[in-house]
Amino acid sequence: MLCVDSCPEQAVSINEKVSKATTITLDVYNKTCTDCKKPFKTLHKQEAKCPVCSHKREGYLSSNTC
Repeated sequence: MLCVDSCPEQAVSINEKVSKATTITLDVYNKTCTDCKKPFKTLHKQEAKCPVCSHKREGYLSSNTC
């Protein structure tokens, strides 16, 4: 059963679209984080920090913070 079958408002519709399949090749870079020194993979060659360190707020969970 699809969403279109169960929607009482008929707010969902399906439009058929036939198209040729395409293949996209992306480069994956193996990097070492400049903060935690752990290896990580990224799609961006210039990325210097791993996802965890790049989203970390200044001083948050720092061992130097009391």
